[in-house]
Amino acid sequence: MANTAYYLKRSRVAIVFQIGLLFLIQCLVSVLLPVWLAVLILTMLLFSFWMQLKRATLHYFEAFSIDEWSIRPTDQGVQHMRLTRVVDHHFYIVLYFQQQSSCSYVIWYDQLTLKDWKKLKLLAKMF
Repeated sequence: MANTAYYLKRSRVAIVFQIGLLFLIQCLVSVLLPVWLAVLILTMLLFSFWMQLKRATLHYFEAFSIDEWSIRPTDQGVQHMRLTRVVDHHFYIVLYFQQQSSCSYVIWYDQLTLKDWKKLKLLAKMF
């Protein structure tokens, strides 16, 4: 697989999506529950958002073959992993690796160039 190196930048769409969902959940909670419970849930939502921002994101990944990939998360060195599943959700693509069953990586459409995004969507269809 030639020219399958992808360099990712920080996704603004993901941040806006997460903040929008947090706002929607908090609006519903504040209408349905008492104030003290709404404040408690707001605290838990903000803590979970903060933990999500601290989570390692994918900075670079490259294919050696259709299922052997080299990846580099933001806080670690380069790792070689086996890609088990690729799920296309139109605005983002989720990559599942065999070595990290509990962790998957989400690639949003604004993290790649249009050309690379189309190549990744083609990979999702092939996989």
